[in-house]
Amino acid sequence: MRRILPLFWCREVRVDEQYRIEDSRRSGRRKRSRREKRKKEKEIKIGEGIRRLSSLLRSNGEEE
Repeated sequence: MRRILPLFWCREVRVDEQYRIEDSRRSGRRKRSRREKRKKEKEIKIGEGIRRLSSLLRSNGEEE
């Protein structure tokens, strides 16, 4: 179980950095489309789910 966690964290961080870069590039150019907004909201929700899952896994690992 513990080996899974680092992969999750790496992937999550990479996604966040990617969005930060994209946001700074986009903000000056044009208003974000509705579809892009919805896509980002979904990505954020997935990120939160992964965070919750990994903290659950961590707490289970400590109890064993």
